Amino acid sequence: MTTTSRRYGPFLAELGRRWRSVVAGNRQLVVGGVICVVFVVMGVAGPYITPYSPFDGDTASRLATPSLAHPFGTDAFGRDVLSRLMAGTRYALVTGVGAIGLAVVIGACAGLIAGYFRGWIDEVLMRLTDVALAVPSVILALVIVTSLGSSVRNLVIAIGAVYAPRIARVVRSRTLEIRERDFVVAARARGENHLYVMAVEIGPHTASALAVEASMRMSFVLLLQAALSFLGLGLSPPAPDWGLMISGSRLQMYSAPWLIVFPSLVITITIVGFNMLGDGIVSATDRTLDAARPRN
Repeated sequence: MTTTSRRYGPFLAELGRRWRSVVAGNRQLVVGGVICVVFVVMGVAGPYITPYSPFDGDTASRLATPSLAHPFGTDAFGRDVLSRLMAGTRYALVTGVGAIGLAVVIGACAGLIAGYFRGWIDEVLMRLTDVALAVPSVILALVIVTSLGSSVRNLVIAIGAVYAPRIARVVRSRTLEIRERDFVVAARARGENHLYVMAVEIGPHTASALAVEASMRMSFVLLLQAALSFLGLGLSPPAPDWGLMISGSRLQMYSAPWLIVFPSLVITITIVGFNMLGDGIVSATDRTLDAARPRN
C-alpha cells in the first residue's frame, strides 16, 4: 500500500459511505439519474433496436391509432411513432451533449479568466455576458442559426453560445472565492504562471459547481433544441427529430392527437429527468458536506 493510499484511503472511504447514505434517501437523484441513463442508452442504442424503420412507412397503416402493433400509433406517412421517437433520441443526445459541452468550454474559460484577472478584463467579459443574457434565449439562438445557416453543427454552436454566458457567471463566482485561498497564493508566490494557476490550482475546484450547472442546463438545451427544430431550424424531414415531429403533425392535431402527445411527453419526461438530476446532485452534495463538517 502506498503512502498516498494510506493517507487518503480512509477519508475517501468515509466520504463514499456518506455519499451512498445520502443518495439512498435522495429520490430526486435516483429518479433523475434513471431517466438520464435511459436517455443516454436510448440515444446510443435506439436506432438499432427500433421495432420498425423510422424512415419507411406503410401507406396502409396511415394515422393508425395506438395499438399493440404500434403502441404510439403511426403518422401521416404510415411510420411508427415509437420507432421515430427512439431513433430521434440520438439526435437529441448528440445536439444536447455537443451544445452543453461547447457552453461548458467557453463559459468555464471566460469565467476563469474574468474571476482570476479581475480588473478591466473582468469588466469587459461580464458586460458581454450581460448583453447576451439580456436577449431572450430563443431570439439569440434564432439570430445565430439564421446567420450561420440551418444545420446540426450550427444548431449546436447557437445553443452552446446561448448558455455559455450563464455558465461563465457561475465559474467566475467560484473563481473569485478560490483565488485568495492559501494554496493559490502559494502557487503564485513560487512563480507559477497564470495558466498553471488557473488550470491546476483553481480549475479543479470549480468542477463540482460546473457539473451541477451543466446537468441543470442540459434540460434547457433540450427544450431550446426542440423549439428550434419545431421552427424548422434544425434537422430536415424525414429526420426523426422530436421537435420536427411535433411541427409536422400540427395539421393532424385534432384528428390524430397522439402524434403530438407522445413526442411532447418524451420531451417533458427527459427535461424533468435532467432537472431532477441537477437538484438531486445539489441536495446530495450539500448533505454530504454537512455530514462531513466537524462538530464542536
